[in-house]
Formats: sequence, structure tokens, C-alpha cells
Amino acid sequence: MKYIISFGTLIAFQLFASTVIAQRTPWIKTGPQSLMAGKGERFYCTKANQLAKAGNYRAAILNACQCYTMADNQKKLKRTAERLIEYVPLAKSRSADQLDELKNTPANPLDKKAEAIFKGINIIKEQMAVRTALENLPDKSCKKCPPLNFDLQNYETGLKEWESLYQEVAAQAAQAHFEQAQTHANDRSRSQSLQGVRSCRMALFYQPDHDQAKGLLAELKPLAMTHMAVTLLKNNTGLNLVPTVEWTHAIINETRKKHSPKLDLFQLLPFDQAERANVLFHPSLENLIIGEKRNEPTEKKCECATKIDGREVVLKATVTTYSKQIDVTIGGLSTIRDKTSDLTLARKPIEISGSPWSYSWATYSGDKRTFDCKKYRFYKRFIAKKEVAYPTDQEVMNMMKGEIVKKFTEKIIQFSQKVGQ
Repeated sequence: MKYIISFGTLIAFQLFASTVIAQRTPWIKTGPQSLMAGKGERFYCTKANQLAKAGNYRAAILNACQCYTMADNQKKLKRTAERLIEYVPLAKSRSADQLDELKNTPANPLDKKAEAIFKGINIIKEQMAVRTALENLPDKSCKKCPPLNFDLQNYETGLKEWESLYQEVAAQAAQAHFEQAQTHANDRSRSQSLQGVRSCRMALFYQPDHDQAKGLLAELKPLAMTHMAVTLLKNNTGLNLVPTVEWTHAIINETRKKHSPKLDLFQLLPFDQAERANVLFHPSLENLIIGEKRNEPTEKKCECATKIDGREVVLKATVTTYSKQIDVTIGGLSTIRDKTSDLTLARKPIEISGSPWSYSWATYSGDKRTFDCKKYRFYKRFIAKKEVAYPTDQEVMNMMKGEIVKKFTEKIIQFSQKVGQ
């Protein structure tokens, strides 16, 4: 047998298998199974066994081939050869069953048919990668190994048939999505234009050179743009604790930091530019509970033996530890409205709870030198502290600002991802 092809070549072959078609399809993001680089022989042997148990025999064979190539003793070679002999017919029959099922996928809807054919192409290319790996196994001396003679199928003709079928279905799907986009284009509203843009993009997934879809997409994109402005944060809690302008700025700034450059259909406007917006985000705080909590003190008797001036002395002290905290519960509401129609596009509650502030201190009785002993030394920082007053409500809200801003930012991000791509 010929010397095995390089590890990088095998991976490149597998990844190339899906490059062209995968660029057109939104539902397939990865190509055929590929090996993990830079691993040892034991890893590939274990991985092959795991994949076989899961029924993924094509990937199991690729890992087993790598295991066989790296095996350095007769026992490992024999075990891996036996695995290959077991896996190859199972991979062949499993692939045939999968291809039959995918080929018989109904033609309606076209997206499902195209997806099924694409998966079939990937299966064939995985089998081609398997065949390449098996054909190029190194010729190793192994007295007890069974002969590695495989009945390997030629998949090139079948691949051409499946690729031709995909092109046919892809053209039909592209036309169907373009016609759907045309129906949305009759209504010049933002929501319908947005649906039209998505249909055009689906058409171009399947047929990148669909000039009519390109033209309609360029026409609809300006109409589909979501221009969002954030209105001043409303404080409906009854407590005048929130500087709304500052907090609204923070919501906008944090959202901008996390915006994806791929959101070409979404724009977050600068503060106080609601007149340019077609969508408004209304953040509000609806309820607020700030509770002061004092925990039960805990008492600890401390005792340690030490030498002082050459004499063995037993030091004793009792330390009492105190703690208190602030518990906060905040309820809010994020409302997104279409400015033109005044329809509510999204309305989600905001819930935050936490303890943003806590404080501990201690008192003691007995011999203070007890706390110089190693096992009690950590108490020294507590007995050095005195009780302090609870923070004011305003200070507590300042502590919670980051969490509140984060929650409202998440709602904007979720909406922007939904409409912006």
C-alpha cells in the first residue's frame, strides 16, 4: 500500500468538500467530519471507539486510520485493524441508508429538499475522504493482523448526480424566495420590507448571481432599516433615586460596545434623536425594594498554647462576629414600539435581585494575644473594624446601576439581532 497522505492534506480535502455549496446555504455551517490536529495515538483510538458507539462510522474510520498510522506495537495494530474491518461495511450500509432517506425527501418545501441534498453531498464526500484514508494506509508489518482488503466504492459519479440535483433544486428555491420577496415589496412598511430583504437573501444563498434578487435587495434595505432611539429611563418606583439621563446614556453606550458589525439592518441612534427613529425603546423601573438585614451573631471560643518568655502559656479569648447586608429587588419593563404604527413590537419584564453590600466586624473578650496564633489570625481584621451605618438608598442604587443597565442592554441586543441580520 502507498504511504499515508499527510494529516493536513486529509483535513484540507474534507473541508474543501463543502466550501462552495456551504456558502449558499443558511442551514449548514460545517462540512464533513474532520480530524482534530496535533493529538496522540491514544486520542485517535479512543475517539474512533466513541464515534463508532454513536453510529458515526465514517468519522470513526478516519480516526481509526490515524490511530493505525501512529500505532507502534503489534497489539495496537491488530486491535485497530480489527476495528477498521468492522467499521468499513457498517459505514457503507449506514451511508447508503442515509442517502436513500435524504434522496426521498419530499420536494415541498424546497428549503428542506435542498438541505437534504446538501447533507447527502456531504455524506458522499465524507465517504470519499474515508476511501482516501483507507487507500493510503501505511504498509506495516503485523503478523497477527487480519488483511486490510476493502471493497471501496467509486463515488465520483454519484457525487456529480447529487451536485446536479442540488443545483436544480437550489435554482427553484432561489426563484421561490425571490417571488416571495416581490410580494413583500408591494407594502413599503418597515416590517414587510424586512421580510422582503430576508427573502432576497435566501434567494441569494441559493443563487448568488440572481441579479433580480440583488436589485430588489438594494431597493428594500433602506426601507427595512430599524432606526432605534432609546427614550429616557422612566422611574415609576416612587423613589427619586435614578438620574435618568445618565443611566440612559449608559444603556446606549453599553449596547454600542456589544453591537455586531453584521447588523447592517439595525442602527442605534444617538441620545435625543427620537425624531429620526422608526422604533423606540422605552426602559422603565416599576418597583424597588431595599431591605436592611442583620444576621445572627456567631460566637467562637479560641484557645491556643504558645511560649511567652520561655514559659508555656495557654491563651484564651471569645470572639463574636457580626454581619449585615442590603438585599435589593428591582422590577422593570422594556417596551419596544413601532413609531409609525404605535404597535408594541416587544414587551419584556426586567427582574433583578441581589445583595450589593455586606459588612462584617467582630468584638472579643479575653486575651487579645490569642489572635496572634496562626489558626485565629484571620480574626484580627474583623476585631479591628467597627460597625458602620447602612448605605443610603441612593448609594445602593448606584451599586445596582451596572446590573440594571446590563438587563436593558440585553433586551436591545436581543431585538437588534432578531431584526438586524
